[in-house]
Amino acid sequence: MGQFEELWMYCKETFGIVKQRLVLFVPRLIMAGLFMVFVFIMVGSAFLGILQGKVVLGMPLAVIMVGLVTFIGNLVVESGQIGLFSKAALDYSIGMKDFSEGIGKYIGRVFAGGFLFFLLFILIGLSTLILFVIPVLNIVAVIGMVIAMIVVSVFLSAWKAALAYKDLDVAEAFRDSYRFAREFFWPMVLVVFVRGLFDGSNNNKGAEGGKGGLSVGGINLDINLPGISIPGMDAGTILGIGSAAALLAVIPIAAAAALISTVITVYIDQLIFVIYARRENISQGVF
Repeated sequence: MGQFEELWMYCKETFGIVKQRLVLFVPRLIMAGLFMVFVFIMVGSAFLGILQGKVVLGMPLAVIMVGLVTFIGNLVVESGQIGLFSKAALDYSIGMKDFSEGIGKYIGRVFAGGFLFFLLFILIGLSTLILFVIPVLNIVAVIGMVIAMIVVSVFLSAWKAALAYKDLDVAEAFRDSYRFAREFFWPMVLVVFVRGLFDGSNNNKGAEGGKGGLSVGGINLDINLPGISIPGMDAGTILGIGSAAALLAVIPIAAAAALISTVITVYIDQLIFVIYARRENISQGVF
């Protein structure tokens, strides 16, 4: 059996696993919902201020608060889901108790692993920085940096599975993931690439080209402020009304984007645990 045929077999098996365990989606859906609520409250409050002719203050602080809440929420969700994914891949029945146990067991190592990932990507950026100084090599630097980040993501794609099934520390889990991904490299490249398309942390673009942008789960939504002309109203009020209308119009689209992103991301994360468990011959006895 070829490796891509093997990957297809794991994909079908994973579909059966997630279909019977919808609780896998709950933590990420809650997180996505809370994130959207925070963002729309923050932006909506700013628009109300504009409508009332007030100077909107405190937006930088609000952005920092949303970022902090998102960071903590992601840390909790990522840790708890290791408890869900690892047991679901071994055909256990799972519930929110497993999610809670995963938080307590893995949150410290997930934080440390995330910090190491951050340092690795910083090092990649710094190593290509010298090439940006030379105009001719700008494109080479960008391509090299992207390829390096993809390769690192592929080689470390299974570190959380190694963490759960072999109870390793972060450095050992990284080494084990490298060994694992090297043996199943091209299928894992495909898995990581597809996941990256729907992972919101990889695709957060703001306003570009005069348009407002909202990224939900890696899917960019352009909010074009309508050109409204209302006699007797100043430009600030008109902008506030137009922006509020655009914001309300994009809510169902943003919700659909978040749902699609969550479903695909959870499926692929579970797929990685299934691939690791099958190829490493992990049995239920590990728990």
